[in-house]
Amino acid sequence: QKVNAVFVATELAMVGINYASFYGGLEQSDREQAVSDMQERVVDILVATDVASRGLDIDNVTHVVNYDFPHTLEEYVHRVGRTGRAGKKGTSITYMTRNDWSKAAELIKILEEAKQDVPDKLRDMASRFENMKLRRGNERGRGGRGRGRGRSFDNFY
Repeated sequence: QKVNAVFVATELAMVGINYASFYGGLEQSDREQAVSDMQERVVDILVATDVASRGLDIDNVTHVVNYDFPHTLEEYVHRVGRTGRAGKKGTSITYMTRNDWSKAAELIKILEEAKQDVPDKLRDMASRFENMKLRRGNERGRGGRGRGRGRSFDNFY
């Protein structure tokens, strides 16, 4: 998200780290300069939104850090695909919150298909999300309130 890209860029600037920005709302010339600065190694860090996950061809990207988990797993693949191009190795770090746990099981499948290590914490997220779904289903089946359902209006006048 643009707001988070601006936040990360500001934090980098405050500690004196040289970077370039690439996100919606920037002038096209600023975007072009950011790509040029990355290609020419003027900067080693590009702070970007999904705008940069497709179509940019920057050689030798070694790391991608996903500060926000992508909205779709297809977008995840495009983001991490910026690293390890042309047979080179790359590293992707993705931050996940409890709001992202619903995607954990599918992410595990993608990582396994790509013969990548699957962190135990990711497996734990997938397991905890499935357990939560089962609990919610059981609560609804027993007449529990669930998510806003089963409210009583007996005392509503």
